[in-house]
Amino acid sequence: MSMQLNTTHTAGCLDFMPQLPAAPVHLIVADPPYFRVLLQEAWDNQWPDEAAYLDWSLRWLREAMRLLVPGGLLYVFGQVGKREHLWLHLQSRACAEFSFHDLIIWDRAVGTNE
Repeated sequence: MSMQLNTTHTAGCLDFMPQLPAAPVHLIVADPPYFRVLLQEAWDNQWPDEAAYLDWSLRWLREAMRLLVPGGLLYVFGQVGKREHLWLHLQSRACAEFSFHDLIIWDRAVGTNE
């Protein structure tokens, strides 16, 4: 599959990304599910356990890294809090495989529109 500029594709990331050639992308911005944070949402509860979620996350992270040009950037939204401890595990495992540059924190009050 060739890359078309300014095109939106609707597909599961692990179905779509492997079809793309290596290293055509300069920036990837991802906002993946957090795993059972939004209990009423099926897309946030599709894994049987934390290990399955971590495996899925590392698989799409590997694909994202494969798509980046040397020096390309990957920004991934995540959240650390009392229910989101799994995000710390994912960061740790990802840092064991990939070069990690920085962490940007959006410090906001949850539940307000400030």
